[in-house]
Order: sequence, then C-alpha cells, then structure tokens
Amino acid sequence: TGGPLAGNVLLHPEMPEFESFDFTGLDLRAVQEFKLRISEMAYVKFLEPVDLAPVNRSGCNERINVSRNVNVSVNFLFVNSTGAPSLNRSSRVVFYNVSFTHPMVLMDGNPCPEEICYVESSSQDNRTVVFRALHFSSFTIEEAPSCAEGDIPAAGCVCEGVIRNSGSCCGGKYQEGRC
Repeated sequence: TGGPLAGNVLLHPEMPEFESFDFTGLDLRAVQEFKLRISEMAYVKFLEPVDLAPVNRSGCNERINVSRNVNVSVNFLFVNSTGAPSLNRSSRVVFYNVSFTHPMVLMDGNPCPEEICYVESSSQDNRTVVFRALHFSSFTIEEAPSCAEGDIPAAGCVCEGVIRNSGSCCGGKYQEGRC
C-alpha cells in the first residue's frame, strides 16, 4: 500500500524520508535530472534520463516503486537495479552527516574501482561526501585504512594524508616506486 506520485512513481507514506519531486509537465518516459533526496542521509541526482513509466511485457506502463527499490541508511545506499532497471543510471550521490577524515566508497562491500565510482569531494566542515557512480549497486562510505609499510594495495589506503591506489608508503611518505 502506498500513495501514488504522478501516477507512476510510488512513494510509501510509511517512508516520509523521501522528499517529493515535482513531476508537473514532465515526460515520465525520459525524466531529465531526476533526483531523490532522503532527508539528512543522502541525495541522488541521476545524470541520464530516467524512465519512470516503463512498459512491461503486456504493453502496459508499470509503476516504479522507489520505496521498495531504494534502501538508504547511514552511509549506505542500495538501488535494486533488478527490481527497477530504469534507475540503474549513472548518478551523483551525496551522503550527509559523514564524519570520516578519508572517506572511501565501497561497492558491494569492496573498494569501488575508479572506473565505476570515485569521490568527487568530501568536506569535514559540511560533513558530506560526494561521489559519482557509473551504475547502481550497493554503496557504502567508510574510513579508508592507513597504509602499512611497503607496497600500496590496489584497494587503496591512506599514505601521507591521501588515499592512494598504487606506489609505496615508506616511513609514512608516499613514493611512486618501491621502498
């Protein structure tokens, strides 16, 4: 049970954290700059047009149930790209109330490869982390680990105050070659 929004997008009244989006005058088959804002937790801006009125096998338009296919909690975002394939688009994601010094994006529990997602900016003052994602999955933000002495793992770690994915950390100092 839920309340319809523009006839095709369903936001459940039990989930008031999803703020509304103005659909007035929009072509629901190709919504430009569709945004989801989840109060005080996250903001998602889709960078490609989103089809909010997909046609099923019977030739009828389906509803996109955002509340059922988007899961947000502290430092966590999951978009069910199987249940709502039209939401599986590149996006810009902002997490709010983040308290990490060196935030790292994990995709499905592993460090997210830079070709899929990357941190665009982070601010300890504003307590935000902004990253871009090529497609959706489950994303988590956590503190990047400190580098051990020696080669830096491809998964990344913090050496000399910066998250690195290659080179070496030698006596707390970064260098491109080996120690």
